Amino acid sequence: MRIRLFVFATVAVQACSPSTAPPEKQCADFCGAGAVCLDGTCVPLKCEPACGAGQACENGSCRPVPAITCQPACGPCSSCDSTGATPVCVDLCGTGTTCNTMTKQCEPRACVPACGPGTACQNGVCTPVPPLQCTPACGPGTACQNGVCTPVPPLQCTPACGPGTACQNGVCTPVPQVQCSPACGPCEVCNTMGAAPVCQSTCGAGSACDTTRNLCVSVAELHANAAQLRGPFASGYAVTAQCVACHQRQAADFMATVHWTWRGPTPQLFSITNPTQARNPGTLGKSTLINNFCVATASNDKRCDQCHAGYGGDPDPARPQKSARAYSVFDAVDAGADSSIPLANRVDCLVCHSDPTAGYSKDPKNFGNPAATSNLALAAQMIIKPTRTNCGACHFFAGGGDNVKLMGSSLKNPPVAIDVHMGRGMDCADCHAQSGHRFKGAGVHVPVNNGRVQCTDCHGASPHTGRVQSTGEQLDSHTAKLACQTCHIPRFSRGQFGKTSWDWSTTGNNSLGVAGVVTTKVNDLGAPDPAGTPVTTYDFIKGTFVWQRNIAPAYAWSNGTTVHMTTTDKLDLTMLGLGSDDASRINLGSPLGARTDPASKIAPYKLMRGRQGVFIDGPDSFVLAQNVFGPNSLWGVLQAPGYAFTDQATMDSLWSSVFSRGAVAAAQVPAGTTLTKFSAGTGRGWDWRNTKLYLDLNHEVAPKSQALGAAGACTDCHSATPKLPLCELYAGATQKPWGVTCPP
Repeated sequence: MRIRLFVFATVAVQACSPSTAPPEKQCADFCGAGAVCLDGTCVPLKCEPACGAGQACENGSCRPVPAITCQPACGPCSSCDSTGATPVCVDLCGTGTTCNTMTKQCEPRACVPACGPGTACQNGVCTPVPPLQCTPACGPGTACQNGVCTPVPPLQCTPACGPGTACQNGVCTPVPQVQCSPACGPCEVCNTMGAAPVCQSTCGAGSACDTTRNLCVSVAELHANAAQLRGPFASGYAVTAQCVACHQRQAADFMATVHWTWRGPTPQLFSITNPTQARNPGTLGKSTLINNFCVATASNDKRCDQCHAGYGGDPDPARPQKSARAYSVFDAVDAGADSSIPLANRVDCLVCHSDPTAGYSKDPKNFGNPAATSNLALAAQMIIKPTRTNCGACHFFAGGGDNVKLMGSSLKNPPVAIDVHMGRGMDCADCHAQSGHRFKGAGVHVPVNNGRVQCTDCHGASPHTGRVQSTGEQLDSHTAKLACQTCHIPRFSRGQFGKTSWDWSTTGNNSLGVAGVVTTKVNDLGAPDPAGTPVTTYDFIKGTFVWQRNIAPAYAWSNGTTVHMTTTDKLDLTMLGLGSDDASRINLGSPLGARTDPASKIAPYKLMRGRQGVFIDGPDSFVLAQNVFGPNSLWGVLQAPGYAFTDQATMDSLWSSVFSRGAVAAAQVPAGTTLTKFSAGTGRGWDWRNTKLYLDLNHEVAPKSQALGAAGACTDCHSATPKLPLCELYAGATQKPWGVTCPP
């Protein structure tokens, strides 16, 4: 588009008067041809298009003129104007622009310094401008700056905004009132920050709401002052009824855990009859496993439940009397239901959550119900998070006594020399707790689990590098073949004697010792020693024991999978378990692994040795469950008033009854079956056989100064007399570990 420019010419001008006529008529009337009236002045018109060379513009018309040039010649961004009496160089750059002498172009004039917020550079001058709007509108955490959404730090309102207002860009602004429906309860506030308002507790971790005072208090204070926990309580069921009133979900969660069901997933377990066949039906666990301590739970629940976190039996004597985990239907009126109380009321909350100083304990002979000496109201009012003492009430005394199975009371409050983790204040839950009252942890003797605990969970895959001067990386290279526990648990049962052998076959002779109990002073190896420590080496209701202290572990290759005998496993035991050497013993449970397996590592174990009943019947042989508790059971007969040992034949007759009742309860034989002692003539019957069971060592981690190889003592393993049985572990290998020499 062409634009007509009006310029002043160096010619005479005359005044003109504006009129209501159009501009063209005004010019014709007052200024004549070739001029225009501007603000009352007749101005000559510039020629458009511009006149060519040799021409000049006169009154808007190009006229031939002699060539006229400016002297000196005009510079960049200027031209020679020869329309006047004297040619003159005219600057071509207008207001707000300046000449770029390099490009010979007029460019906008810059603002120095740069313009600030809310202004813009116009003709070289910072000029206020209206704010530019952002479309779409900016989201949270951003603000519109010159039409651009830019992240900005959140503006705080000081002081904080009061009710009915909200902080918006640092200003308290009225907001419409939003409420939770239903209204929030005590110790709750309505959070309106989300898409929908929701009630949130104002009580933090370790505290709970005292609804009577609308006040957050500590868990301990809440229970101590709760009116509903003041008792008196006639039973454990009654205590739990009050617990469940507030903690129904927790009770339901617990009843779905392995601690309650005694069975569950066994992801690392393989068949003891076919080690290539995985066994994870979800129905295996403590209730179905065989060991060489108390052997099996079947038919013995009333006694075994002293270590079950539940209350068995039923207040209605006409209902079934059984383990808490076995009840399935509640109806207070219908006698066809097996439970007359709600199933959740059977959970024993106190065994885990009552402060041990309250004195709560379980009756060892009544399905885990509270001992008569327990003050249930006091126990219910003294609630804490579980401590080692709470967990140890069962785990330290598993297998029928202190440190019988794997752990003992020396771990209740151990020094660092006994366990570096617990000695520094760690509780069981620090490593084992999961959500929903589930716990991690697994091993050969406890194959049922919801997850395993690994040293690397806390210590990483390279725990020595950067921590052990000069040899850290070399030590980390050992973890390819050695489990952490192998070096860091060089001995176990360091704080107290532990049981390492249990022979049930000698049971019954109450004429020995004092009322059938023999106490012997022994050294750490368990051998008689007049200067040693007194331990029970015989109890007429259980048999003969070996106790040892500061015990060297057994070692085996492990790839993390295991085998374990169950009550339903059958295999040919005819020629097994006859010898007392470890190779001849019937294997009840052991790790799987091999020197040639890349996933296997050498790991330490407690090797428990036993002698117990098995039923011999060729390929249908099995390890027997035994009925030791209750009327007409082993202990029922041996502990009856007036019992006196007579002869072994009488004991064998009792054992026939004990084994028959146990086998029927464990579904090993049909109901009504009577088992008799083994006869070489028939090749069938119950018999005594030697067994072994491996138990994982994970606790009693020693200080690092006591670890194998500490302080550069490589000869602990790399020598002619290694502390690990490397010659056995590397049997068949063409090359033994460096420095190890084995007999030919």
